[in-house]
Amino acid sequence: MSKLAFKQSGISEKPQPGDANDRIKIIIADDEQEVHTVTRFVLKDYLYQGKKLEFLSAYSGEEAKQLLKDHPDASLILLDIVMEKDDAGLDVAEFIRENLHNKFIRIILRTGQPGTAPEEEVIAKYDVNDYKEKTELTSRKFKTAMTMALRSYADILTIDAFRMVLEQEVLARTAELQQKNLELERLNKELEYHASRDALTGAHNRMKFDSVLEAEINRCGRYDRAMALAMLDIDYFKAINDRHGHAAGDSVLREFVALITAHIRECDVFARWGGEEFMILFPEATLEETRVVTEKLREKIESHTFETIGNITCSFGVTQLLRDDGIQSLNKRVDDALYEAKRDGRNKVICK
Repeated sequence: MSKLAFKQSGISEKPQPGDANDRIKIIIADDEQEVHTVTRFVLKDYLYQGKKLEFLSAYSGEEAKQLLKDHPDASLILLDIVMEKDDAGLDVAEFIRENLHNKFIRIILRTGQPGTAPEEEVIAKYDVNDYKEKTELTSRKFKTAMTMALRSYADILTIDAFRMVLEQEVLARTAELQQKNLELERLNKELEYHASRDALTGAHNRMKFDSVLEAEINRCGRYDRAMALAMLDIDYFKAINDRHGHAAGDSVLREFVALITAHIRECDVFARWGGEEFMILFPEATLEETRVVTEKLREKIESHTFETIGNITCSFGVTQLLRDDGIQSLNKRVDDALYEAKRDGRNKVICK
C-alpha cells in the first residue's frame, strides 16, 4: 500500500453526559490490513457527541455485504473502491442503497490509486458523502470528514423519525389529517432543501447544480435559448486558511456566498463546486452579457472588506452554451477559462 499520510491533530466532538457507554458502529471495508490498523489508530480517541466508535472490519466486498446485513444499525462505512475486484466498493454501495434499501448509513469512499475518482453520477446515485485518496487522509481531514458524515446520519435519522411520527398520527387522528399532511410536506421540503445545499455556505451543492445544469442544457437545446456559465475561484484561499485559520476561512466563504447572492438575479443558480470554487448558471444570457455581469461581481469582491481578513480577489472563467455542448464539454471550457485567468495573474475575467 502507498504511504499513508495520517497526522495526529486531536479533533473530537465535545462529550455529552450520559452517553459514555454508547458506541457508534463504523464498518472498515478494505483488503489491506494496514488500512484497518492505521484507521483504528487515528480514530482511537475520537468521540462524536460523547460516543466512542465500535469498529467492524471487512476485507472484501462480500464480507462488507454480510456485515451490513448483520449490523443494519451501522452509522458509517469507510469503503475501499478496489478490493477483490476493481469495482468491489461501488458494488457494495449499490448493494446498500438498492438491495438493502438502507438510506441512513453514510458512505465515505477511499482509494489507494491517486488521480482516480468515481463518476459524479455514481456519487449522486448512491448518496456517497465523501471521496478521499488514502494518501491525503491526514488526521484532521479524516476526522472532519467523519464528523460531517456522522452529523448527516444523525440529521437524516431525526428527520425520518419526525416523518414517521407524523405519518402515524395522520392515520390515528383523521380529524387532524389536513394539518398533519401540511406538516409532513414541510418536513419533506426541509429534507430536500438540506440535501441540495452546501452545509457550510447555504449555496446549492454540486449534485443539485449538476441536475439543474443538465435540465437547462436540454431546455436550451429544445427551444434554442441562450445560456452562460461562470466558474469562480477565490484567489490565494489556502494562504487565508494558513494565516488566519480554518474558522476564518469558513467565515470568508459564508460572507463571499452572501455577497455573490445579493448581486445576481433570482433565476441565476449559484453553487459551491468544491473548496473555494463556485459555479453560476446564467439562464437566457449571452457570453457578452455574462462577461459584463461577472466583471461587476469581480469588482464587488475586490472592493468588499471581509469581516475577518479584509480584502480578497477572485478569478472568473466564463463560457456560453454552444450547439453541440453537453455537461462535460461545457464544464471543461469554463474550467479552461478559469485556469487561464489564474495563470494570467488572477483577479480577472476570461471568456472562452
